[in-house]
Amino acid sequence: MLIAPACATVTLMRRPQSAFGLVAVMASLLVASLVASPAAATFAPVTPEAAPVFSAAKDRCTPWGSSLTPPRTIRVLRTGATNAPEGIVDTVVEVDFYEYVATVMAAEWPESYPLETIKAGAVATKQFAWYYIINPRGLTTTIAGEEVCYDVVDSTRDQFYKPETRGIGEPGGPGPKIFAALDATWDVSVRKFKRTTQSSRFILTGYRAGSSKAACGADATGFKLFHNSTRKCGQDGLKYREILRLYLKPNLEIVEPGEHDIIGTKHGDASAMKRDGADFQARVWTPGRTSPEPGSGAGINVSNVDLVSFRAADMDGDGRDDLVWLRQTGPRSGKLKVALSDGVNYGPAEDWWEGDTVVPLSGARLLVGDFFANHRTDVAILGRGDTASSSRLVVLKRKPYEGAQKFTAPKNWWSGGQDLDKVNGAWAADLSGDGRADLVIRQDIADGGVKVRTAVTSSPLPGTFPRMGAIKTRFEDRKLAAAKVRMATGDANRDGRDDVVMIIGGGGRAKVERLQGSLLGGFKRVRVWVAPKSDPIPVRSTRLGVGDIDYDGRTDLVLYSERSKGTRVRVLKMRYDRVAAGPDWQTGIPWSSLRPY
Repeated sequence: MLIAPACATVTLMRRPQSAFGLVAVMASLLVASLVASPAAATFAPVTPEAAPVFSAAKDRCTPWGSSLTPPRTIRVLRTGATNAPEGIVDTVVEVDFYEYVATVMAAEWPESYPLETIKAGAVATKQFAWYYIINPRGLTTTIAGEEVCYDVVDSTRDQFYKPETRGIGEPGGPGPKIFAALDATWDVSVRKFKRTTQSSRFILTGYRAGSSKAACGADATGFKLFHNSTRKCGQDGLKYREILRLYLKPNLEIVEPGEHDIIGTKHGDASAMKRDGADFQARVWTPGRTSPEPGSGAGINVSNVDLVSFRAADMDGDGRDDLVWLRQTGPRSGKLKVALSDGVNYGPAEDWWEGDTVVPLSGARLLVGDFFANHRTDVAILGRGDTASSSRLVVLKRKPYEGAQKFTAPKNWWSGGQDLDKVNGAWAADLSGDGRADLVIRQDIADGGVKVRTAVTSSPLPGTFPRMGAIKTRFEDRKLAAAKVRMATGDANRDGRDDVVMIIGGGGRAKVERLQGSLLGGFKRVRVWVAPKSDPIPVRSTRLGVGDIDYDGRTDLVLYSERSKGTRVRVLKMRYDRVAAGPDWQTGIPWSSLRPY
């Protein structure tokens, strides 16, 4: 054991921040502000503390148990291996967890690497330390006669942590790429799924230099990243999720909880537009934290005049879903409007783009998703193609958040043999798990049944049209009655790929099934749950919404079902092979006027 003169706390330098919204801040400006700030430029004075006494291996040194939300602090043993200064060496310091990870990244992941490689490294670096906080090794040292615990050591026995030269604001500290990587992946964690138990575990990650001759993915072991080959992956155009999947497979889960959070609690919310005469009025409920208030308003009305469609998406990068809608101004022209969530209500409607939509807007569908895998939400329009039986998808790329112009002009993304009049549902969803949105289309078959067709965005992304592969029928069941099938998309099993979730009526008891997404846009059909006879689901008079209501990284279902005096809203919390009952409430809003979004 090391004998140390004192146990110390370093005052927190930079609060750990969610990945949500921080991409909105230019990394260079962030660094500049940190250097300029006295609190960020140097360490605060070291003061003694009464350290927690470590009593048993099962006890946690840092009192943190969540494997979904990163810890706020970490306890580090400072040693001579990093030339810790006098008064600090051989002490235990408690530091801000974000600051710790950023400092380690500055020492171990060069900014010369491609950004996507650094993002993958950020996930591995963060989770290595996080793992040992919630799975302690019983590490202690003796300070002033007391046994004092710590989570990690500052040397390469664990991860190299030297804030005196590699800390935030130091010349050798983290730069714009590292901040961008951390902020984009801060709420992301990885797990391994075990099929026999239908459960997953938070895994210990790691990284090594690896061979300089190894090609991208050639030295993958299933648990570690390798610097040299992951750098080549980034140079080859792979996104960080693709890199993680390549090196940490099989059975990898890439978990990012909180889908469809509007209010800002990090839990997903339930939302629907209420038709009120010529207007739609937004309604939002927060079932993840508190008992929902029936009829909760969101402070925005959307006129139905010339309305093409509306969607929810995080348009400004703050982690809260905003309201976006498209209004037709001409046969091939439109205006995109956005109402930003402030955590209480939607703000006023703002014009974010206006111009030529390339495709006709009659019968068009509005989609939202990250088509460029740059952590910004883009807008897409699915419209009629050049022939009567074809469709075309155009994408308006979201510009950097600080710019005055919000979107680029529409880019041709895909066209193919899909009659727009036969499209009964359309979504932008990441089926392949590469971080890029793909196209999912539901088509009801004229003589009975339902099919799902997909077109996958190419990876790496081509510089020219088309940017998606051919559309293919990936699921078809002619036994299904289309009127008794409801569909939505989301990552229902948290494997990092979006799925299509179906509620299927008929036979007396409704079923929940999952079309599980795969690399090439195909599906594996998985039966998840059958509704009990005591509490049936009236599928014909039910509409479907989604959101990660319980903040576990899995997309949950929000059912809006008709009742004689309004609408019943209930949550089915998704598990791997079943569902769990969630919040269940009644609103007086007529079911016929509600449209989930």
